[in-house]
Amino acid sequence: EGEVENRIYYFHTDQIGTPLEMTDAEGQIVWQA
Repeated sequence: EGEVENRIYYFHTDQIGTPLEMTDAEGQIVWQA
């Protein structure tokens, strides 16, 4: 069986909840609109 790697990501949204970017636990941007 392969190993499972858990990661934490944070979504950053505007005032109405639209996603603008996602960062990892180190604060690096991993996705941006």
